Amino acid sequence: MIRPHFVSYLSRSTSIFFRSESSAGVVMILFALFAVVAANSPFSELYLNFIGSSVAFSWGNYAFALPFAEFVKEVLMVFFFFNVGMELKKEMVAGFLSEPSQVVSPLIAAFFGILLPALIYLAFNFADDMALHGWAIPCATDVAFALCILALAGKGLNPAVKVFLLAIAVFDDLGAIIIIALFYGSELMLAPLGVGGIVIMLMIILNRLQVSSFFFYGIFGAALLWCFYAGGISTSIAGVVTGLLIPYKCVLSDHKTVYPINENIRLFKPWVNFLILPLFAFSEAGVDFRGLVPADFTSPVALGVALGLFFGKQIGIFGATLVLMRLGWCKFPKTVKKPHIYGVALLSGIGFTMSLFVSKLAFTSPALLDMAKVGIIMSAVASSLCGLAVLRFWKRKPARRRVP
Repeated sequence: MIRPHFVSYLSRSTSIFFRSESSAGVVMILFALFAVVAANSPFSELYLNFIGSSVAFSWGNYAFALPFAEFVKEVLMVFFFFNVGMELKKEMVAGFLSEPSQVVSPLIAAFFGILLPALIYLAFNFADDMALHGWAIPCATDVAFALCILALAGKGLNPAVKVFLLAIAVFDDLGAIIIIALFYGSELMLAPLGVGGIVIMLMIILNRLQVSSFFFYGIFGAALLWCFYAGGISTSIAGVVTGLLIPYKCVLSDHKTVYPINENIRLFKPWVNFLILPLFAFSEAGVDFRGLVPADFTSPVALGVALGLFFGKQIGIFGATLVLMRLGWCKFPKTVKKPHIYGVALLSGIGFTMSLFVSKLAFTSPALLDMAKVGIIMSAVASSLCGLAVLRFWKRKPARRRVP
């Protein structure tokens, strides 16, 4: 018989876990590991059949069908990017991106954290036209995964360390969104894109009229998703645009002030963190290592992605931050030491979610896609272990006493 106090303890523990910022990363890691185990087990065929099964909808004479993995990427992940758009707007209006002085250093660090990984990837794959298309795979940081590892470093780190990681991740996401919009669309169809432009104008009008209800933005956001899908633009952009157009603050007719962005983030974030991202990790991380040979781990694509994320991120972010500190453009509290910044630069090499997403856009070849996934997994493991080791060591290291 289960005792009541155990049930109460379990309920409190579960509530605390799901409220913590690291919980989303933990759940995503578990689902990714589950996918890898499933893909390399006797049940691999069942796993492949599941992610390849058709998700179909019909409405009158119209039918819509996509494989499960594609449905997660093209439809469900739109909610992830919708949440990213709202988070970006919130930080730009009232967060750490609202002050120009707080923007410069993480913006420049993130820029070099995007540039260096891309250059490293290009250096490995300049001779292969098909592989070149994956140059943006190592450019982004998985903030949920990185925050999970940062939390494992334990208490004692200055909050500025976390804020710096968040700021870099935000600019990384913004950079990845711009790259997807500019370089990873298919052949453009002007008619649906024209309709999409009209839909955006209507949402702008809703924003100006301070319409706070998500119902209308949801209807127009769904229409924009379809317009972009039919027009050859990644559906992720529809999610970001809709998120950015949600009003931050509205004053209602009874003079009551509401904050639609905060309300929608609270509504959608749990679904994104604990359903959509785990499903995406499960459908994309399942690499069958049994069919790979050692040469696949040292292929230009795998090495370009892995070394781009692991070395490119830390060199770009840490190097740029050191230069900014020397110039006096970037200041941290006294308890934040250079090794803490280096640890953040290491954790930025965890590209998981966004890197997997970009790899799906970049490659149609299953072989190239598997090599990219191998590189993403290798860099995620290496960046996690090294970043965790650096942060835990320097957190515990006692300060040297000055001899009078």
